[in-house]
Amino acid sequence: MIPSGTVRVTLVFGLALIALILAAALLAPRMIDMRSAVPMIAADLSRALGQPVQVRGDALLSLVPAPRLIVRDVATVPGDPLTLNADEVRADLAWGDLLLGNYSISTLELVRPVLDLPITGLDVAAELPRLSITRGQVKIRNRENTFALEAVEAEVLPQPNGGLAWSASGILDGLVLETEGRIGVRSKAGAQNMQATIKLPEADVALDISGVQTADKGFAGRATVTALHACDVMTLSRVLDLPPQRWPIMREPLKAQAELVAVGDGVTLSQGELALADQTAAFGATFSMGAQPTFSVAAELRNIDLAPWLPAGPKQPAPIEPKFLDKLLVTAAPWQGDIKINGLALRLGDQILRDFALDVRAAPDQTGLPQTAIRNAAITLPGQTRLSFAGLWNDDAEALDGTWRVLSADLRSLLAWGGLAADTLPAGHFSSLSATGLVQAGDRLFALDDVSIEMDGSQATGRIAFGLGSDAPTTINLDIDRLALDVYGPFLAGVATVMRDDAPLPTAQSDSYGVKPLTPWLAALSKQRGNVRIAIKQASWKDALSGSFGLDLALSDGAADIRSLAFEDASGLALWMGGKVRSLGGVPQAEGVQVDAKIADVPRFVRSLGGSIPQGLRVAGPWSLTGTVSGLLSEVGVNVDGKIGPLMLKSAGTLKVSDTGSDYEGRVTLSHPSANDLRAVLSSGTSFAGKLNGPVEITANIKAGAQQTEVTNIDFSFGPYGFQAQAIVNDAVDPRSVSVSVSDINLDVTALTQTAFLPIPRPGDWSGIVTLAGQRLKSSLFEARDFSARYAISKNNVELSEWTGKLFEGRAQLALKWAKTPNPEKPEQWSHAVQGQVVVNDANAALVIPGLPSKTKGDLTFSFAAAASDAAAWSKTLGGTGEFHLTLPASATLKNTGVLAPLSAVVRAEAPDGRTPTVVESTGAFTMSAGVVSFNDLTVRANAYSATFGGDIDFNRDTFNLKGTLRLRDRGLIAGPSAQLVLPPIVPMTITGALQAPTIKMDVSQR
Repeated sequence: MIPSGTVRVTLVFGLALIALILAAALLAPRMIDMRSAVPMIAADLSRALGQPVQVRGDALLSLVPAPRLIVRDVATVPGDPLTLNADEVRADLAWGDLLLGNYSISTLELVRPVLDLPITGLDVAAELPRLSITRGQVKIRNRENTFALEAVEAEVLPQPNGGLAWSASGILDGLVLETEGRIGVRSKAGAQNMQATIKLPEADVALDISGVQTADKGFAGRATVTALHACDVMTLSRVLDLPPQRWPIMREPLKAQAELVAVGDGVTLSQGELALADQTAAFGATFSMGAQPTFSVAAELRNIDLAPWLPAGPKQPAPIEPKFLDKLLVTAAPWQGDIKINGLALRLGDQILRDFALDVRAAPDQTGLPQTAIRNAAITLPGQTRLSFAGLWNDDAEALDGTWRVLSADLRSLLAWGGLAADTLPAGHFSSLSATGLVQAGDRLFALDDVSIEMDGSQATGRIAFGLGSDAPTTINLDIDRLALDVYGPFLAGVATVMRDDAPLPTAQSDSYGVKPLTPWLAALSKQRGNVRIAIKQASWKDALSGSFGLDLALSDGAADIRSLAFEDASGLALWMGGKVRSLGGVPQAEGVQVDAKIADVPRFVRSLGGSIPQGLRVAGPWSLTGTVSGLLSEVGVNVDGKIGPLMLKSAGTLKVSDTGSDYEGRVTLSHPSANDLRAVLSSGTSFAGKLNGPVEITANIKAGAQQTEVTNIDFSFGPYGFQAQAIVNDAVDPRSVSVSVSDINLDVTALTQTAFLPIPRPGDWSGIVTLAGQRLKSSLFEARDFSARYAISKNNVELSEWTGKLFEGRAQLALKWAKTPNPEKPEQWSHAVQGQVVVNDANAALVIPGLPSKTKGDLTFSFAAAASDAAAWSKTLGGTGEFHLTLPASATLKNTGVLAPLSAVVRAEAPDGRTPTVVESTGAFTMSAGVVSFNDLTVRANAYSATFGGDIDFNRDTFNLKGTLRLRDRGLIAGPSAQLVLPPIVPMTITGALQAPTIKMDVSQR
């Protein structure tokens, strides 16, 4: 057990020791001379920075919890290359040295320092105490700009074997940087080994530099940039001023390395290698930041895929404040130097671009402003296409002047590579291209001067200039020797659409207009001002129309002044249009726009369109047309007068245009003073029995919309004949429909043409449903009343599914199918096939067969089919089966010729004068094949006799070949040349020979 007295002594001793320590801590700073410590701190800082350092503030020594000397307001001598201003410098001291009256500094800490240092020319000491920076700022200067590294936290550590190691972090232009490295002890020759790493943690990007720092402050070593993903490098856009959303994402790792030499103001990169996945490039460069900054860059692109490197997306506006690289590269004098880049093969998609070359020289112009000479820029694209350019780029004015050339031996392949489907290009066109010219480009103008283009043998020269400002003019002045408008017109329009900026939609207009632009391309045109002049010596359209074309157009204040739009000698056609159109950006308004057209050579014009005209029209006078358009294009008046010889055309109406479509409503009149003369023209070489006295006139009201067209109040008079009708064409339904209603047709078809009437449209490319209804249709061939029909048309097939009404005064039904198919051996030829059935009951047969009494009644059922190369040859291939029934009234007189010869021969057996004594009926079933009608049981019956025949009638040869038997109730009489013969009850007979003069023989030997 420890005595209590001992405890008290120990406690008293301990408290006294503590009191002495506290007293020493409080009294020692006052007893020690602080001024003797300040030079030591200044010397250590001067040795570390390589610059003289002054201590301008107070010095304070603190012994708790460890000896620390605090010096305030420390700075370098003004005017030194490196400057330092620190609020405080804290120096940690050793107890042992301090008790012996010495100051040994183990650690220096700079609190809130500001370091201002040049970008090159610094010397680094290797013998330093441990140094740290807290909440500092480092400013790096080149000749023109300063870069500030904020929130710097750094630590410099002496190494056991000499040298220094450091680590630091800070923020540069919002980008976090981290660095670490080491530098060795300076050798007797003055060299120091150095290694440094700069990292961007946010981007996983690192720059490694290793080499030797020499006594002359030069550096030689190797620099390597690595990135986990190439897209991470693009996060540097915050420093490099590259909008990141414009660059595609490249996930491959990136590595670039080169030998680095930096001496004074010069930097040289050599043996550079870049690798991105399988893409590689070699490069080298030199930079000098002296009084006259110079550079030289050379690169060889070995296997580069251009697509990931091309910008994409919207272009971002330039920032107001320059970024890091902008500040770094700006110098008092303009940069001078060369850039040379070449590559044998570059990849773009699945295509290889070859022989890429870029040779650029940057040097100030005579005024000292920066200027870039593009000595050569060239590349070979697909389609054996070579693009080249040479010129000057003025940095201050941001303007480009130079010459360009495009040579393509396979233009179709180039356009297909550019995304244009090859099957959309007409065969025989877009084969080769040669184009040269001058180019001027700036912020307000893009102009191609001295343009010379040769494509597919066609040549064009002139100037094209696009104003890029709201008040800048646009000028197009081209002379073209020949151009196929149908081939190149749509292509050039598409190119123009891509080149221009899309025009903003105008605000809502009146109710008649809507909220969308009436014509968007006109709205874009309203922003332009300038002149357009295009002259084509030979313009063609679909290898038909061919002649000279000219356009002279002025654009200003949202209006277009069409001074002249002319098409001359276009296969006999001359066309001119002129006038003004205002308010292109809203509801366009025409001011006296006039159109004049004239065809001096009508046959030539029609032939150029692939058609033909009757012989009579070939000598007709010139055709002319004039028209005017005035008013708002949302409801514009249109008046047209046309003339071809004595044939007149007049049209007057209103065209309404809206954002949903267009509608026309007006009246059309077509007239000719002589129906007889017009018939002679239409049926040249055909003789007619009578004349058609009187004029020809067609008038109708037309209402045409986007989906339906109505033609009402149709009045057609042709000499003494005419009809009235209505028609509706509806494209809004599927299939499309046409409905025609005829009130009364009194038109002698045979008086106009000898072509047989066929109540069905010919097959074509149109598809839809046609319905036809009428009250009366009369001609010398037939008469139909109260009829209706329905046609189903599908391209090359027509089906008459319903035709009912009165035909030849009897009830009739007709069904028919007509198909047209190409000849597999000769595709340009077509084969026509028709099949159908006709049923007629209680008809007036005299209207069908000449020579029958007017009161002859007939019934007919006939199923038929035919196939031929044309409808005119159907009669030779017509075939089918049918039945007929004829009822002749008493006292009817028959001629002994034609198809009635068998009936007349039987009647004369009882009535030598050919007059039927009683009602006579005739029935029969027949077949038809290739123009030959065959009968098995042609029967004729009356009260006193009957006859039955078999055989055929050949309409190809116009001959009879019938055999039959005549049966009489009593003996009959037949008149001969000199006497009358008495016939037995049963008489065999034959009818042979020509239809118009048959041979009739009766065997009377059985009497």
